This record gives sequence, structure tokens and C-alpha cells, in this order.
Amino acid sequence: MKRWLNLACGIVLILGAQAALAQHRGSHGAGAAGAPGAPPVSDDLKQFDAAVALQASPEQAHQFTEWAKDTALARKHVQDLLATSKTGSSLNTIPLTDATDDLGIDQERFVGGFTPTQKAGLKELSKKVGKAGSEVARSSKAVQASSTSPSQFASVAGKLDKALEELQTHQSAIAAAMGIKNSESSQ
Repeated sequence: MKRWLNLACGIVLILGAQAALAQHRGSHGAGAAGAPGAPPVSDDLKQFDAAVALQASPEQAHQFTEWAKDTALARKHVQDLLATSKTGSSLNTIPLTDATDDLGIDQERFVGGFTPTQKAGLKELSKKVGKAGSEVARSSKAVQASSTSPSQFASVAGKLDKALEELQTHQSAIAAAMGIKNSESSQ
């Protein structure tokens, strides 16, 4: 009889342990993405997570504002120089040179401050900004060189104005992607 009682207790323990183990496995990871029975992660949630990861810090927003202001100022200087060149007056390109130098520094500081996630998420926009910034620097040097030649100046300054306009377009795209309120580059 004792043998039968031990056998019955052993069977109950084995079956009970299996049931408890099966119950534990079934609830393990419940609610985790990809777990059986868990709701799928929606595309809206994925987009929201990506937008949050690209969100600018307050310091980045400030750096962006400075960069956009310098870009707008450089564009104003080049447009003023274009108007002045039509009157035949002498051209002072120093304020334009200072503004384009400042915007290059601000651009480098802003883009260089991206987090690894921002670098990955803004890779294409960063490339476009880099190309536009290089074109602004190249055109600014050409404007300085042509300031003594009125016949070439209008063409070269027009190219710089176009490069600055393109840079502002890319700045607007980055501002939108990073959730930065951008009033400067839309002016």
C-alpha cells in the first residue's frame, strides 16, 4: 500500500509540475512585441518613435536658430550687393564674407552635434546640407574675387544667392524632421 501511495503522489507531482510549467511558459513575455498573442506594433507607433528619436534638444534648436539667422543674413547681404552693383557703386563684400564664414561654422557645429540616432535618421538631409554648404563657401569666394569686376559680379553673386536659397530649403527640411520651429529660413 505504501508503494502505491508513493507512486500516486509521484504521478500527481509530475503532472502538477508539468501543468505549472506550461502555465508559466504561456504567460512568459506576454505583451512583448513579437510574443504570441501580443498586439502588433502599428506603423504609426513606429513613426512616432522615429520622430521622437530625431527630436532636437533645446541646445540643438538654439544652434539651428543661429545657423538659420546667419544664412538669412548672408542672403540679405548678397541681395544688397546685387542691388548696389547695378548702381555702379563700389562693393564691400566684407559683411557677406563674415556672414558666410559664420554660417559655415554654425552649420558644422549644428550637424556635428547630432546624436548617433539623428545621424542615421538624417543621413540624406545631412548630405544635402553639406553639399549646399560647400557650394555657398565656393560661391562666396568667387563673389569676393569678382567684386572688382562688375561684369562678372552679377552672375557670380546670383549663383551665391541661389546656393543660399537651396541651403535654406534644406534647413527647413531638417527643422521639420527634428521638430524645430523654423522662422528664419522661410523669410
